[in-house]
Amino acid sequence: SRELGFGIDAIRRLIALRHANALVSAGDFAMLDDRDPRIYSFTRSLGSETAVVAVNISGDSAPIPEATAALIGDRLDDAKLLVSTAADGHTKDCVDRGFLDPWMGFVYRIH
Repeated sequence: SRELGFGIDAIRRLIALRHANALVSAGDFAMLDDRDPRIYSFTRSLGSETAVVAVNISGDSAPIPEATAALIGDRLDDAKLLVSTAADGHTKDCVDRGFLDPWMGFVYRIH
């Protein structure tokens, strides 16, 4: 839905990632930053791999919470971005500024 800030292509990419990547579908779940009602973020870990999933579930821009930002680091590496609801390059711009746009989400491999 365009009202949510992403379209059917983003949903298809998310579904494909879940089917193709055991880290995303079967990795151990750990909640991050559960005090912020706008950003839903968690990690998935499987073996030596870990990914951060962060989604702004509000209609306003929101700062990336501290624990999530600490795992991502100062600059987003496009090669580690597994999927995003935003257009190419926009996720990096937002994360580098420390904010997520309304309804924006991504999956980022940290190791």
